[in-house]
Amino acid sequence: MSVGIPAMDGDHRTMVALLDEVCLALQSRNLFAAGEALTRFAAAMAAHFIVEERLGDGFDQDNAEAHREVHDATRRQVALLQDAVTVRRDLTAARDLADEFVADWIKRLFREDRVLAANLRHAPAPIP
Repeated sequence: MSVGIPAMDGDHRTMVALLDEVCLALQSRNLFAAGEALTRFAAAMAAHFIVEERLGDGFDQDNAEAHREVHDATRRQVALLQDAVTVRRDLTAARDLADEFVADWIKRLFREDRVLAANLRHAPAPIP
Protein backbone atom coordinates (compact mmCIF):
# COMPACT_ATOMS: atom_id res chain seq x y z
CA MET A 1 0.00 0.00 0.00
CA SER A 2 2.96 2.27 -0.45
CA VAL A 3 2.50 5.68 -2.03
CA GLY A 4 6.23 6.38 -1.74
CA ILE A 5 6.13 9.00 1.01
CA PRO A 6 7.28 7.39 4.28
CA ALA A 7 5.12 9.48 6.63
CA MET A 8 1.98 8.81 4.61
CA ASP A 9 2.85 5.12 4.27
CA GLY A 10 3.32 4.83 8.04
CA ASP A 11 -0.07 6.43 8.67
CA HIS A 12 -1.67 4.08 6.16
CA ARG A 13 -0.15 1.02 7.85
CA THR A 14 -1.45 2.23 11.22
CA MET A 15 -4.95 2.82 9.84
CA VAL A 16 -5.02 -0.56 8.08
CA ALA A 17 -4.08 -2.29 11.36
CA LEU A 18 -6.80 -0.38 13.25
CA LEU A 19 -9.39 -1.13 10.60
CA ASP A 20 -8.41 -4.78 10.79
CA GLU A 21 -9.09 -4.65 14.55
CA VAL A 22 -12.55 -3.22 13.82
CA CYS A 23 -13.35 -5.98 11.34
CA LEU A 24 -12.05 -8.75 13.60
CA ALA A 25 -14.14 -7.42 16.48
CA LEU A 26 -17.23 -7.34 14.26
CA GLN A 27 -16.54 -10.91 13.12
CA SER A 28 -16.35 -11.88 16.80
CA ARG A 29 -19.66 -10.08 17.42
CA ASN A 30 -17.92 -7.79 19.91
CA LEU A 31 -19.45 -4.36 19.38
CA PHE A 32 -17.60 -2.88 22.36
CA ALA A 33 -14.17 -3.84 20.97
CA ALA A 34 -15.24 -2.72 17.49
CA GLY A 35 -16.27 0.66 18.90
CA GLU A 36 -12.96 1.08 20.72
CA ALA A 37 -10.94 0.21 17.61
CA LEU A 38 -13.16 2.39 15.45
CA THR A 39 -12.59 5.35 17.77
CA ARG A 40 -8.82 4.88 17.43
CA PHE A 41 -9.15 4.49 13.65
CA ALA A 42 -11.23 7.68 13.36
CA ALA A 43 -8.67 9.62 15.42
CA ALA A 44 -5.76 8.35 13.30
CA MET A 45 -7.71 9.11 10.13
CA ALA A 46 -8.54 12.64 11.28
CA ALA A 47 -4.90 13.39 12.11
CA HIS A 48 -3.76 11.94 8.78
CA PHE A 49 -6.32 13.97 6.84
CA ILE A 50 -5.21 17.21 8.52
CA VAL A 51 -1.64 16.60 7.38
CA GLU A 52 -2.65 15.62 3.85
CA GLU A 53 -4.94 18.61 3.48
CA ARG A 54 -2.23 21.02 4.64
CA LEU A 55 0.26 19.46 2.24
CA GLY A 56 -2.21 19.52 -0.64
CA ASP A 57 -3.15 23.16 -0.10
CA GLY A 58 0.43 24.15 -0.81
CA PHE A 59 0.68 23.21 -4.46
CA ASP A 60 -2.54 22.74 -6.45
CA GLN A 61 -5.81 24.14 -5.16
CA ASP A 62 -8.01 22.20 -7.60
CA ASN A 63 -6.50 18.85 -6.68
CA ALA A 64 -6.44 19.85 -3.00
CA GLU A 65 -10.16 20.61 -3.05
CA ALA A 66 -10.96 17.34 -4.81
CA HIS A 67 -8.88 15.45 -2.26
CA ARG A 68 -10.67 17.24 0.58
CA GLU A 69 -14.02 16.13 -0.90
CA VAL A 70 -12.79 12.52 -0.87
CA HIS A 71 -11.85 12.97 2.79
CA ASP A 72 -15.30 14.38 3.54
CA ALA A 73 -16.95 11.34 1.93
CA THR A 74 -14.70 9.07 3.99
CA ARG A 75 -15.59 10.96 7.19
CA ARG A 76 -19.28 10.47 6.42
CA GLN A 77 -18.81 6.74 5.92
CA VAL A 78 -16.91 6.41 9.19
CA ALA A 79 -19.62 8.39 11.01
CA LEU A 80 -22.28 5.99 9.68
CA LEU A 81 -20.21 3.03 10.81
CA GLN A 82 -19.66 4.58 14.24
CA ASP A 83 -23.40 5.15 14.55
CA ALA A 84 -24.17 1.52 13.71
CA VAL A 85 -21.56 0.24 16.16
CA THR A 86 -21.83 2.58 19.14
CA VAL A 87 -25.30 4.15 18.98
CA ARG A 88 -27.64 1.68 17.28
CA ARG A 89 -25.51 -1.34 18.26
CA ASP A 90 -26.66 -3.03 15.06
CA LEU A 91 -24.18 -5.79 14.26
CA THR A 92 -25.65 -6.59 10.84
CA ALA A 93 -25.61 -2.96 9.71
CA ALA A 94 -22.12 -2.48 11.15
CA ARG A 95 -20.77 -5.49 9.27
CA ASP A 96 -22.38 -4.33 6.01
CA LEU A 97 -21.07 -0.79 6.45
CA ALA A 98 -17.61 -2.05 7.38
CA ASP A 99 -17.45 -4.27 4.28
CA GLU A 100 -18.45 -1.36 2.07
CA PHE A 101 -16.10 1.06 3.80
CA VAL A 102 -13.04 -1.22 3.59
CA ALA A 103 -13.52 -1.73 -0.15
CA ASP A 104 -14.11 1.98 -0.82
CA TRP A 105 -11.30 3.16 1.42
CA ILE A 106 -8.67 0.92 -0.14
CA LYS A 107 -9.68 2.09 -3.63
CA ARG A 108 -9.51 5.72 -2.50
CA LEU A 109 -6.16 5.18 -0.84
CA PHE A 110 -4.63 3.74 -3.98
CA ARG A 111 -6.24 6.22 -6.35
CA GLU A 112 -6.33 9.50 -4.44
CA ASP A 113 -3.30 9.23 -2.19
CA ARG A 114 -1.08 8.07 -5.02
CA VAL A 115 -2.07 11.19 -6.99
CA LEU A 116 -1.39 13.38 -3.96
CA ALA A 117 1.96 11.67 -3.35
CA ALA A 118 2.99 12.09 -7.00
CA ASN A 119 2.09 15.77 -6.87
CA LEU A 120 4.05 16.21 -3.65
CA ARG A 121 7.11 14.50 -5.09
CA HIS A 122 7.02 16.93 -8.01
CA ALA A 123 6.36 20.01 -5.90
CA PRO A 124 9.11 22.67 -5.67
CA ALA A 125 10.05 21.38 -2.19
CA PRO A 126 9.42 17.61 -2.25
CA ILE A 127 8.25 15.89 0.89
CA PRO A 128 10.81 13.38 2.28
